[in-house]
Amino acid sequence: MKKYTLFLISLVSVLTLTGFNEAISQGASYSNDNLPTYGQYIGVGEITYPPTTARVRVHAIHNGRSQSAPPEPGMSSTYSTGITYMLSVSTDNGTTWTTYDVPGALSFSAQYSSATSDERTFSTEMLSMEVGGSSLGGVMLRESPTLQSTGTTKIKRVADASYRIGSFFDIFTEISLDGGATWTRSAAASRVKLHNDAPAHIFTSDNYPPEGLFSSAAGSPPVSFSQTTQLENLLVATNPSASSLPPLGSSSTQTVSLNFTKISFSYDGGVTKTDYSATGEMQIRLSHVADVGGTRVFDTEMLMMNLSGGTLPGGVMVRESPTKASLGRTSFRSIPENSRFKISSFFDVFTEVSLDGGATWTPASEAVSLDFSS
Repeated sequence: MKKYTLFLISLVSVLTLTGFNEAISQGASYSNDNLPTYGQYIGVGEITYPPTTARVRVHAIHNGRSQSAPPEPGMSSTYSTGITYMLSVSTDNGTTWTTYDVPGALSFSAQYSSATSDERTFSTEMLSMEVGGSSLGGVMLRESPTLQSTGTTKIKRVADASYRIGSFFDIFTEISLDGGATWTRSAAASRVKLHNDAPAHIFTSDNYPPEGLFSSAAGSPPVSFSQTTQLENLLVATNPSASSLPPLGSSSTQTVSLNFTKISFSYDGGVTKTDYSATGEMQIRLSHVADVGGTRVFDTEMLMMNLSGGTLPGGVMVRESPTKASLGRTSFRSIPENSRFKISSFFDVFTEVSLDGGATWTPASEAVSLDFSS
């Protein structure tokens, strides 16, 4: 049985231009602090290997459930786990693609590096990533044997005794198109980011978005616009859409009216907060990137979100950042026995706030993660 070493591609294609805090973002919510954290490292976009014509997209890498405690102060540990890769490979500069859903394994090390009263930081390195049990059309991929693929994991204890965990790796990869005789390095390292699995919900139609809620997880830390202004507990309710999904290899864009919006603001650095309602709309782009069995996979981007009015104080407005990509992932799994659909969807949304009716805008220090529910 052949084994192939696989890389993970960037969650956000512009992450190489963003800061450390944006890469960690808010983290996802978990009931324990074990490593590796169960969830998925996801990818959006493509990575190239010049001068070859090969390209790869990684749609989802689901971590296994083999877990151990994180290292104690001054210590390091190595972790190995089974994983599942969903990926597409092209050897003709993206003209044609083949999609695979294959099992594999990975290992990484974690070194305890620093701590505050409620947060621990670990320096990490991806040591190996292997895929076996499925042909990749003669293409072989591996984590670079000569360059370190490093990252960071942060574990924060929150008030409800759960944990917020953020993690990323910058991974150097190589590709072989001749069975491993020669290898070509990627044009750059690829940054990948951990995201908890968005829960799937059942709907009678696969129009998107269906009627439902995009909301930040309960207990998520606030996102800050300044030392005094913070946003949290964002919830936007969508009206049902009549738009059908784009076919494989194509994209569609639609504007979505919002049924209602709830949002919490603090203007004193989190000492007090107030809940508000608002009105607005958002614009979403869906790119149909893969079909695996009965599951259709879409890269998504929130192109626009404007919130104002309602009970918000005069002059307060919120918008999706016009300069940062608010990316996400949506999947549709058909349920043949009852002609229904399981839909899983999320966005990592970069926001900006205006306190003067839109004359000036201040960007948030990190993205807010919104998961979809019925």
